[in-house]
Amino acid sequence: MQIEITPALHDALQACSDTERSLIAIGRRTDPERKFDLVQHRRKFAEQMGHIGQLIDEEAALQRRPEMAMEMTSRLSAFRFAIGQHQASWPAVRIDEDAQAYAESARGTYVKSDLFWTWCNAHLNFARS
Repeated sequence: MQIEITPALHDALQACSDTERSLIAIGRRTDPERKFDLVQHRRKFAEQMGHIGQLIDEEAALQRRPEMAMEMTSRLSAFRFAIGQHQASWPAVRIDEDAQAYAESARGTYVKSDLFWTWCNAHLNFARS
């Protein structure tokens, strides 16, 4: 079942998706500036995910369906945890130490990311572009 979400939640999801795409692209770069860009985008991404968490609590359509709100919060939390683990293991200053291990760690976050975005697509009629 899909529910209609407010423009505020839709826009927050879109901004987060866009920032995630930028993070992935930055992680694949090899130029010296990428570390600074990575730190900036990681901070922005964390703020956006926190904002989504707040909006879930405020979203009237989700509050009428508490099981959906709880499921979305759970998937967002799993996504945030995976990102936190990856970033703790791979601060920007260390990303050159082992490119293969860094990439493997990043791939682990993609699984949680895909679960979150797939859920949003199925239940909120939001598809990341």
